Amino acid sequence: MIHKDSLLQFKEYFDQNIGQEVSIKADAGRNKFLEKSGTIEGVYSNYFLIKDQLNCNVCYSYSDLSNKLEVTFHEDGRIIGNISDKSLPKL
Repeated sequence: MIHKDSLLQFKEYFDQNIGQEVSIKADAGRNKFLEKSGTIEGVYSNYFLIKDQLNCNVCYSYSDLSNKLEVTFHEDGRIIGNISDKSLPKL
């Protein structure tokens, strides 16, 4: 189980980085992954919104970070941060 304070910290981090470029790697099961790149468009109480390269909105919940999602933050083509299940403290 993920500590609630950890998820709140990640929400605040996403909130501070609206407009930031990100790439997302999502576990699709059976050793398959989906990768998307885009910009953080919105941050809400239970999910965050990414506008991808095709101008489509995709939303992810903060709880997805616990086991399905890896988010990498970029600035000017450089990686400046990474959030995944490995960076979340467990209860």
